[in-house]
Amino acid sequence: MKKLYPHFVCILVLIFFSGYANDSSWKLAVDKDGIKVYTRPAPGCPLDEFMATAEIDASAATIEKILRDVDAQPDWMADCLHAKVLKIFDMNHMVCYNVLNLPWPLSDRDLLIDTIIVKSADGKKFSFEMSAFPDDIIPLDSRYVRIRDFRARCIVEEVRPGTCAVVYINRVNPMAPVPDAIANGIARNNPFNTLKGMKKMVQLDTYRDKQVNTSY
Repeated sequence: MKKLYPHFVCILVLIFFSGYANDSSWKLAVDKDGIKVYTRPAPGCPLDEFMATAEIDASAATIEKILRDVDAQPDWMADCLHAKVLKIFDMNHMVCYNVLNLPWPLSDRDLLIDTIIVKSADGKKFSFEMSAFPDDIIPLDSRYVRIRDFRARCIVEEVRPGTCAVVYINRVNPMAPVPDAIANGIARNNPFNTLKGMKKMVQLDTYRDKQVNTSY
């Protein structure tokens, strides 16, 4: 895989987010507890794409450590029942497995996530770039519906010492029709509860002001 220079990657990420933030198709859906959630229709997908933003009182290193701790995702990431790392290509490229809870009458979903981490040279800006991994490293499980259409990114920038701006963007196709009430609830509640959970995690001594572990 061809490597990009960190500063060049960050420029690309910031340009991308600028385009997202200025896109008038986003509609504000939630604004509370310092978290804003925006939604917009996603062509070919029964769920709206969502974007959540917040300022979180933690360093970029703390938030990066939380995001790298895949096994702990069910402790804070909304609708996540189980998570683990399946394959490691290098310290900034891995494949993860998630099981996601969906409300009745929908079945739970599972998903293989190709995750690429790009960082600035000083570590104050980074993004987790995520998409559906095409190979079934874990065989299909009859209890779940496997998601094949997914992309997301989490962009973090330390805007001042000990405070980061976090942007979480997600487009996921649940691979089945979804009643409007459930679809609207997922698009609003999932991103809000995810960033709310991150705000709680940064307070834990396990992560706060500790060196980032990239060894897995």
